[in-house]
Amino acid sequence: MLINKLVNFYVFYTIFSLLLPPICTKNNGMKLSFFKTAKPRGFQYKPMHYDAKKEAEEKRKREIEMNIKNPERINMRSEMERRWKRRDANKAQSRRFMFIFYILVLLMILYFVYWK
Repeated sequence: MLINKLVNFYVFYTIFSLLLPPICTKNNGMKLSFFKTAKPRGFQYKPMHYDAKKEAEEKRKREIEMNIKNPERINMRSEMERRWKRRDANKAQSRRFMFIFYILVLLMILYFVYWK
């Protein structure tokens, strides 16, 4: 009777562990867990050295090589920079105008509310 129960338990346990290996895991000897326990992730630190001067020099070298291959690129870049500066100046001027406009509207509202 006892042997029959042990055999049945062993059969059940092997079938269960084969069917559901990720869910049912064995931890620390005979302790049975129905949920997968999380393992700590390893720390993988790779030290790197960053040299800003060398990086800028390599970037400049790549730009010069690209400009040699495609000379029209120089004019295109300067034109884009000029447009961006003009757009930024227009935005700043527009902001100043809107600020002055809001102040005037606020003063008009205050005038009509308090002095009339």
